[in-house]
Amino acid sequence: MQIQRMAAVTVLALALAATGCSNSGGDASKRDDTTGGSASSSKKLPQDARRVAEATGGRLIHRPLREGTVYVVDGSNEKVIYSGPVRANSNVVVDPAANAITVNDQQVKPSVRLETGRTYRLYFQQK
Repeated sequence: MQIQRMAAVTVLALALAATGCSNSGGDASKRDDTTGGSASSSKKLPQDARRVAEATGGRLIHRPLREGTVYVVDGSNEKVIYSGPVRANSNVVVDPAANAITVNDQQVKPSVRLETGRTYRLYFQQK
């Protein structure tokens, strides 16, 4: 288990180094559905979104079995800090220590800084 965790962290670090720390922006309709999310905090969490992970000061990891939308919520103020579409079996990681949200090793960083002491929740809404 420790070797798998170290391998995952190494892969994540290499992916971040290769892609940089910026979001390319652009027209969401022309982007791949793994990076076409929104960092708007004005977006509301749908009532049918299901909480799939929660952590304070640690990483959240989720691999949805179906296509849908993920939502990252700041537990201190209940605001959606990121939402975006994901395919089935996508790997979604919220890592406050790295200030990164990734989908399939592509950073989809929100506009706010992730803090290690905060509670974050990950929700999934099936398509």
